[in-house]
Amino acid sequence: DEVIPTMAPDDIGLSMVARSDKRAVKLVLSNASDIQSIEFDLVYDADQSTSFGEDDGGSGQVSRNVTDEVAIDGDSPFETKYYDLGSCSSGKCRYDTGVTEVRLEMKVTKKDGKVFQVSDSLDL
Repeated sequence: DEVIPTMAPDDIGLSMVARSDKRAVKLVLSNASDIQSIEFDLVYDADQSTSFGEDDGGSGQVSRNVTDEVAIDGDSPFETKYYDLGSCSSGKCRYDTGVTEVRLEMKVTKKDGKVFQVSDSLDL
């Protein structure tokens, strides 16, 4: 197994930003000039949906995640789009409830081909 070296969020000027309604999160990299691309996973716990029928109790939390890969090509500062915490289809969104924290696991590929791992989290 290859061990990926880690970087601090500050090394790339990373901030996780929640939309004003706290139903979506975006990433901002203010020091991205030597970054080629990022690949990341936003992981969070949400209230379990009761849409599977009332008999399941509908209680407890379920883990969800949003994954994406974005080419940055040295754009700095760089911002991703907002990623919805829920599911959207045909313009209708059903947002997850009970989300208190979003955790980020990100792979950063530098222009020289070196790969680093960055972890962060955002309290909502």
